[in-house]
Amino acid sequence: MKSHQSVFPSAPVSSVWLASECLSQGEKRVSCSSGGGDSPQYSWTLGGRSLTDTELLSVNTETNSITLRQHVSGAVACSVRNNITPCSYVLWAAVVVFALIGIAVYFAWKNKNYKKAEGSAYRPEREHQDESVVMVEM
Repeated sequence: MKSHQSVFPSAPVSSVWLASECLSQGEKRVSCSSGGGDSPQYSWTLGGRSLTDTELLSVNTETNSITLRQHVSGAVACSVRNNITPCSYVLWAAVVVFALIGIAVYFAWKNKNYKKAEGSAYRPEREHQDESVVMVEM
């Protein structure tokens, strides 16, 4: 009696892409996709640990994307694996870029307020010219 075994060829995951975008309320959407590979499985981490409900606004398994809440920053990793590829491919996402953008916006705002305050500096007439006083209205 012969035994027949069905063999279905599978391909390993060959490449992974990560895309991110800022949403209107300050949330961040990160999408992960893979090239090649049969039945890929996607998982997400933030700073090397699993994402929590307080960090995640939503998960879309159809588009392999997550939406992060406004306060979340750090390195997001998307791991893709299948039954052929036992090791996951990890890509560090642009959440770090979002943090850098946030810092740049803060310093731009601070610089704008500094120039505004600089323009409103008041130097009163003084009896003693050797004293230096500057008042700034905030």
